[in-house]
Amino acid sequence: MGESLNKLIGISKYGALISKILLIVAAIGIAVAVIALTVIAVNPDLVIDLITVSEPLGVPIEDIDIAKVAAVLIPCILIIGALVIAMLYFIGRLFSNICNDKTPFTDDNSKCLVFIAILTVICTLVIPAVDFTVQWVIDSALYQSYGFGVFPLFVALMLYCLSLVFKHGAELQKEADQTL
Repeated sequence: MGESLNKLIGISKYGALISKILLIVAAIGIAVAVIALTVIAVNPDLVIDLITVSEPLGVPIEDIDIAKVAAVLIPCILIIGALVIAMLYFIGRLFSNICNDKTPFTDDNSKCLVFIAILTVICTLVIPAVDFTVQWVIDSALYQSYGFGVFPLFVALMLYCLSLVFKHGAELQKEADQTL
């Protein structure tokens, strides 16, 4: 094996481990956030008792419908969390495949890159929609919007092109294996 392939396999080993750890941390974080927001949605007085007055933008906490804000954030966290978990799963699978197969050029790796590209496009479209929904439901003075970005679409396009390169590499790998 060449030096660059050895480096790729080493990086993939650590990348697979890190992505698995991040996947577990993300799942726990999402679960904790949803549980906390559910408690707040059911009992908003709990938060008001803990924080008497908070004026981040000059708005007293009593003027905020905390239960409504918490109820809106629960599905948002679930949607974005599901996208993050799916992305980490496919990234981890890609790294694991490279580490186990000792080559990046497999059909499964190509499919992983396609899924990552699709998830990137979905995130690019869904996150601003979720962001707009939260801003619409709660007072916009209390919420900072991030808007729509074009750069992730270029990243998704690049990932898709890279998946085609991996697919072509897998085809060449099969041809080389068959001729030997």
